[in-house]
Amino acid sequence: MLWKLLLATLVMCVAIRETIGRPDPGQGPPAGRGRPFSGRGRPFPGRGRPDRPPGQARKGCWYNDVFIPVGKKHKPDDCTTCTCEAAGAEPECVAIACIALYCPNPEYIPGQCCPVCPPGCMYGDVFIAVGTTYQPDPCTWCSCQEDGGEVACAVVDCARPLCPEPEYIPDRCCPVCPPGCMYGDVFIAVGDTYQPDPCTWCTCEADGAEPQCLAIACAFPLCPEPEYIPDQCCPVCPPGCMYGDVFIAPGNTYQPDPCTWCYCPEDGGPVACAVADCAFPPCSNLVYLPDQCCPVCQDIGCQHADGIILPGEDYKPNPCEGCTCPEAGQDPLCYAMACLEPDCEQPVQVAGQCCPVCDAPDGCLQDNNVIIPVGAEIPQQDPCVVCTCPFAGGTPTCSIIACPAVSCDNPVQIAGQCCPLCNM
Repeated sequence: MLWKLLLATLVMCVAIRETIGRPDPGQGPPAGRGRPFSGRGRPFPGRGRPDRPPGQARKGCWYNDVFIPVGKKHKPDDCTTCTCEAAGAEPECVAIACIALYCPNPEYIPGQCCPVCPPGCMYGDVFIAVGTTYQPDPCTWCSCQEDGGEVACAVVDCARPLCPEPEYIPDRCCPVCPPGCMYGDVFIAVGDTYQPDPCTWCTCEADGAEPQCLAIACAFPLCPEPEYIPDQCCPVCPPGCMYGDVFIAPGNTYQPDPCTWCYCPEDGGPVACAVADCAFPPCSNLVYLPDQCCPVCQDIGCQHADGIILPGEDYKPNPCEGCTCPEAGQDPLCYAMACLEPDCEQPVQVAGQCCPVCDAPDGCLQDNNVIIPVGAEIPQQDPCVVCTCPFAGGTPTCSIIACPAVSCDNPVQIAGQCCPLCNM
């Protein structure tokens, strides 16, 4: 009902205050006649009023042949209301002006001035009655389900025609293909030819029929890898040389294995081949990599003077120096520590520590005036020698690590470790 309420607000009540002509003094209207309106409260000229009882003019007004008492209203029709405001005066009449409606067949309700639309909905400037449908275009259907409600529209989703140029027929929603045939998902118009590949021609002879196709059979080329030329059906052998069952184009090389290179001369003559003579690099971890002729040294870490440092591990050549391997094959990154001057007269050097200290721990004194703490195992410059202190003030006890025999020809020495390892 929302649209009816909005429509009602648009009805303009135009107050037409009509003043009916006054009669000459002392002259009454003809017997039985009033002054009729022209339909909106305006009297026709030359028409008189009917006879009225003596003194009645002092009690009301006359509208045509109808007497209206003072303060009362009279409705000559559904759109006009006349009021007598003073005895003997002309009645004041107000008429309603109705606006135009959008519906094609408005209804007139008895006792109501302006017509109204039957129950329905608005679609733009189109009125749709309840229970009916409206088609703004061939692909859209709109219906009105309830009075003043929203219009429900359904749109046809057309499947895309397979032909490249579908036709649109008047008053039909979806396009259609002209007469033709289908080759897979390709449309061929009647009388046209389609070439799915350089060796096949297909023709559409009748609408909806299977296309008639013809294919060319090519002779097998002698070369192992013939060339296919664009838009040409059968392959051809290019000029060149044959190496076994391998074709080499003139001026090109072919590598049957990582150590052999074969060349085809420009004139297509005999193939010339060369074999590489490898020099073995001086390292213990030689490996043969795929697609490479000669062996190479395998990088398992960073090379240090004391051995190989594995990637991501730290190695301390001495207590004041540290090295790390960022990535296999790179140089190790080394750093040195700087010590502050101890705040004492006779600082002591502790084994395994870089900087001297003032407070000496209990331990054993080595020949180089370095103290080994009691119970500590301190590797020496040689990683195969380890010294310990059995008790305070005692003599350091040193032992030599015995390495087992290795079972490989090229063992690898890891920095900081005593015994070499087989190739990792």
